[in-house]
Amino acid sequence: MGKRLSLFLPFLFLGTGPAHGQVPGLVNPSFEKGGFPPAGWKEITGARSGKGGKTASVTLDSSRVRSGKYALRFQGDASTAAWPALVQEVPVKPGDRVILRVAAASRNIRREGKQFANADAFLFFLSPEGLILKRTTTEILTGTRPWVDLFAHALAPPGAVRVRVGLILTMSGTLWFDDLRLTIAHTSPFDEAARAAAFAALQTRIERTWPFFGFPGKPAGPEEVFGPFWKKALAAPAPAAFVMVCRKALARLHDLHTWIMTPRGPMGTVPMATFPRNWNLQAIRSSLEKVIYGDRQLLVGRMKAGPGYALIATFRLKSERLDKLLAALDRLAGAPSLILDVRANGGGNEGAAMAIARRFAAKRVLYAMHRFRDPTLGGLEGFGPVRKRYLEPAPGGKPDLRPVAVLQGPYCVSSTEAFLLMAKALPNLVNIGLPSRGASGNPAPFDLLPGYQVWSSRWQSLDPKGKCLEGIGVQPDIPVEVPAKAYAEADPTLEKAVEYLSKHK
Repeated sequence: MGKRLSLFLPFLFLGTGPAHGQVPGLVNPSFEKGGFPPAGWKEITGARSGKGGKTASVTLDSSRVRSGKYALRFQGDASTAAWPALVQEVPVKPGDRVILRVAAASRNIRREGKQFANADAFLFFLSPEGLILKRTTTEILTGTRPWVDLFAHALAPPGAVRVRVGLILTMSGTLWFDDLRLTIAHTSPFDEAARAAAFAALQTRIERTWPFFGFPGKPAGPEEVFGPFWKKALAAPAPAAFVMVCRKALARLHDLHTWIMTPRGPMGTVPMATFPRNWNLQAIRSSLEKVIYGDRQLLVGRMKAGPGYALIATFRLKSERLDKLLAALDRLAGAPSLILDVRANGGGNEGAAMAIARRFAAKRVLYAMHRFRDPTLGGLEGFGPVRKRYLEPAPGGKPDLRPVAVLQGPYCVSSTEAFLLMAKALPNLVNIGLPSRGASGNPAPFDLLPGYQVWSSRWQSLDPKGKCLEGIGVQPDIPVEVPAKAYAEADPTLEKAVEYLSKHK
């Protein structure tokens, strides 16, 4: 039964017709009633990308349809400045689950000049006064694409009384829409229909956006994740119990960047890392001659052996704290070399990592790449284009070209691994220690139930040669492979860094 429900319930609860716990959807969702604007729809100004200029055309088209007689066609070019949208509003209540599917096709859609990057359908949740309380969109189509299904999902926020369903193009090219399917499912009472709709929507989200299906140690497909848990999900007596079932299902992803945000805070789906620590804080402190700056996660000072030293145990650094760290690093200008220690760093903000690394860049360098899952391409292997990430030199001043040792280990994940890749791209930096863990997903939230969001990975992080880091990590330039017990009384990785820097002054 679990397998059958997993396969068919998403379509049951994401369809067009009303079901138990649902309200009717859109009027004239496939534009078959003809006329313009089509019955049930209203044309509004969706956006402007300049003064003057012409208005994009919006018409019914019988020459290219997904089904039936008509599709809706949007068309614009570089001289277009006004971009209409077609909208329709439907009543909702706070907590309602709103799911939109729409078929779309495109021809030569591209962004030109000051155009906005919209070729999608959207959901705007409105207050009684018409204020937008929350918004979400489907995937954006670009280029030339055959008919594909776009998907948008959200829970109506507190105060919402209507949801505005809209279709828009704000780029050059031609975009067709057909066969909209809107479902509005209540989350209260939390009956079997509500539970089924929630679990089906979660499965659809993971199936369409999660980027690691088929990787070693990862599931081959969504059925392996959700199939065994359908009976338990439908039988969960209360939201908290249902969330725990979802947690157990998501644990099968073995993904550090998939977690559930609850009213009490984040709840992970995989166990915390249990790797032996490849550092010794007491030995680090004993090696310092002078401490310049420090707090619970940062420690900057001068070593008795000569190099400057900075322990950076997080990149979750707000601007004021980051400024203090950078100022402390400035005070190490007289040291012949530096040690940047990120062995205990579990990530945070890649921008903070970049603010530190760019101090050592003499020129623009490629340090990483990535690609996002693109559900419009179909299958579990549909990905968008590979995007490159560059490290720019710090503005003004001269780059710091002293020898720098970057200390790393298996606790390094996410933005810390991006920092390690930045270090590898810089000629005067060397990475010393153990491989990083290999976990970076650029997660985004998904509304599961009121008060609960599932965050899950969407991208594959790649090194400059295009190799995915998931489960592999960043390899050190100089490995330090010693028994874990060696760190009980000393710090072999720190000692190796000092030894290296003493030979590279």
